[in-house]
Amino acid sequence: MSTASGKIKLQFVTPPRRLIGRRCACCIMEELSQALSAIASGVFSPDDPRRYAELIGGLYDHDWFMVAADFDSYTAATAARRRIDERWSDQTDWNAAAVHNAANMGGFSSDRTIREYTKDIWGIL
Repeated sequence: MSTASGKIKLQFVTPPRRLIGRRCACCIMEELSQALSAIASGVFSPDDPRRYAELIGGLYDHDWFMVAADFDSYTAATAARRRIDERWSDQTDWNAAAVHNAANMGGFSSDRTIREYTKDIWGIL
């Protein structure tokens, strides 16, 4: 966008997802709500029960870093990491899966990719 003087004026726009994160009370699901309630109750800070009040309030009122909005994705990723760790602990199963994955990588070869690009993207074959 330019101004009357001909200089460019930059305009910053807050991404829509960030705006949703700012009004986050609606994003807080049951599992996170239980954890936040425990923290807010002072269970982790019996000497100062209000120690985390601003932190909790920030998650409900102005979650700029989208902690609550991303919490479900984070817990799903954590569960996936646990399943990977369990599979890793059985080395026979892990090795068989690794060999199987390597054997099935032919469909992802660079030759096939280049052939598809030349035909479908560049239109020269």
